[in-house]
Amino acid sequence: MFTSKFLRKITALSCVALGAAALAGCSRDDLPATSFSFSSPAGEYIGQGVNASYAPSAFKVSVQSTSADVIMNVSGTNSSGVAEWWRARISAPAGQTLHTGTFTGAQRIPTGLAPLLDISGDGRGCNADTGQFTIYQFKTDSSGNVVQLDAEAKQYCDNSPLALTAELRLNAKPMDLTLTSDAGDYVGQGASKAYFGDTSTFGLQSYGSNGVNYSASGQGDNWRALITPPAGGQLTKGATYSTTWPADANNAGLDFFGNGRSCDPPTGSLTINDIQRDVSGNVTALNATFVQHCENTTASLHGTIRYNA
Repeated sequence: MFTSKFLRKITALSCVALGAAALAGCSRDDLPATSFSFSSPAGEYIGQGVNASYAPSAFKVSVQSTSADVIMNVSGTNSSGVAEWWRARISAPAGQTLHTGTFTGAQRIPTGLAPLLDISGDGRGCNADTGQFTIYQFKTDSSGNVVQLDAEAKQYCDNSPLALTAELRLNAKPMDLTLTSDAGDYVGQGASKAYFGDTSTFGLQSYGSNGVNYSASGQGDNWRALITPPAGGQLTKGATYSTTWPADANNAGLDFFGNGRSCDPPTGSLTINDIQRDVSGNVTALNATFVQHCENTTASLHGTIRYNA
């Protein structure tokens, strides 16, 4: 089974960026594309045992960056009328640049080839800290300024065994694939895995008439999903379809395959949670969940595709 990333499954963060007044039951995946969030256990000094999320809808969130260094500053007044400020900084080791992947051995004042990590706020900071951070999405412009970032950090303050976990997001929408396969499922081989941008690459392009060709590669695996609407139709946000391959008048088309394994035929179901197109009608973003059965077996492969949505 796969292990969830630091904040990926936390459900007590605020969807509307109310600071420490988090709303229980809200998924981390609902967080805005630009935001600063953290989770802190009781007794942890910086976060003071609370979970919180901040976004431009309610707070000022600014970023100073180069290809090697990112500083995110947050300031504003929460729903209780209390002023808050936070600062998070991640930097690559000396002479290097940031990139997708995990940076271990991070320090507040780095030595040698250690990366830098420093998260402080509301008058509280570490004299020394250790930790690590993982970058899932990272993009710079022609001048080297960071224009897209999705990073999670884990910081231990002044030798404390308690960790503050935080996420820095700048213009970053979800980009990942999760799979859960029953024992006996031919394509998934009974495994459950998650693919994020620190280990994997993703692709999305048009396929046939109003269809989508999705790909994911990482962790030694290569996956592809061909998705088409029922004959003569168009994939619609919020719709759930029964599926076969190829599509016909009553069923959407779904063929998920990879690592040299495919179904003949596949059947199942597909839900389009979100789909976005450009002015030419090409699909640019997709959020879909599916269930696939190989060759009329009861064993199933469950998947969630998120590409900028």
